[in-house]
Amino acid sequence: MFKCIAYDENNKRKVVKLDLHSEEEVFHYASKNNLKIVDVKKRRKLFCRKKLKDKDLKVFSKQMCILLKSGCEISKILKILIEESNNKLKGILKQILSDIEKGKTIKEAFENTKAFSSFYISMVATGEMSGNLDEVMDKLSIYYDKEQKLKSKIVSILIYPAILVVSMIISFTAILIFLIPNFEEIYADNTIQTPLITKILIFLSHLIRDDFILIIGIIVLIIGGFIYFKKNSQKFNEILNKLYFKTPLVKTFNQLIITNKFVKALSILISSGVQIVYSIETSAKVMDNDYIYQKICESNELIKKGNSIGSSLKKVEELPSLFLSMVVIGEESGRLDNILGTVSEYYENELDSKLERGTKYFENFLTLFIGIIVGIAVISMMMPMFDAVASI
Repeated sequence: MFKCIAYDENNKRKVVKLDLHSEEEVFHYASKNNLKIVDVKKRRKLFCRKKLKDKDLKVFSKQMCILLKSGCEISKILKILIEESNNKLKGILKQILSDIEKGKTIKEAFENTKAFSSFYISMVATGEMSGNLDEVMDKLSIYYDKEQKLKSKIVSILIYPAILVVSMIISFTAILIFLIPNFEEIYADNTIQTPLITKILIFLSHLIRDDFILIIGIIVLIIGGFIYFKKNSQKFNEILNKLYFKTPLVKTFNQLIITNKFVKALSILISSGVQIVYSIETSAKVMDNDYIYQKICESNELIKKGNSIGSSLKKVEELPSLFLSMVVIGEESGRLDNILGTVSEYYENELDSKLERGTKYFENFLTLFIGIIVGIAVISMMMPMFDAVASI
């Protein structure tokens, strides 16, 4: 969604809201409607129609592939799938069928639903133009199968660390609320001197017990503010994305995840016959990272001017040097599509092994950290008692 300030051919100022995907489309719309754009702001919808999930796309693409290979006509295929699909997908397929019956292309029909990514639309357009839509759908089903498995693996890997973090917060809060007040009373009644760390814990205990609602309110405000700026502020997202690539441990995993997505999409698009410049731009969108997308688009402009692919992509410092070297080799040998397929498999395996190894270290670190925090809290509250007994 874009909010634009524009002037019409009578020089009358207008505020126009356009549900389009890019600024390029906005200016194309303005040119077509004789509007002069003076300001463009991108706005994210708070309640927008969600795109289809990877699982739905995997199943739908596989079904389309099978039915296309059997020789069915596209309208008949859609009618069959409408009967078999869930309510969300059924509505989307009905819209696609309606558009095709009105004479629109398959690509236009899919695009009008706003339920498919630009990557998916590009693949559909390629299949439609080449007459190999069945093969394209097969590639898409494999791609989304891998994406679904990767996301499921990441979620399952993060479940145990999440449980540990929640356990730590609950344990520490319970100590502050229930254990420390008892010790505080004992020390107050017996006028026992307490060290600094014990005073800090007593202060935190009072803070949680006396200002619990205020603390919850501040936390909700921080989370709400973060979500608001994440949805509405381009500058905030830019800062956040830069941090993702500068924080040591996060940088490694983030780099692997975005490279894995980029290479997989790029490999499929190039092997399907999509022009290299368009393939790179579309693959950049798949990463869902505006910061990297802008940097890759800048590199893409250099390719359009006649520079080599490898040297242009080297401007994107966040991409791994190994990947960039392989692109240079593939470009020089004329086997870029084959090399990208190999690189895609490498980064997929690399991401799997790094996630497993990283999670084990993280789990051990969290377990140790919880033990240290709880141990410090208990020892800090017992120390004044030991000192009092020792002084008798």
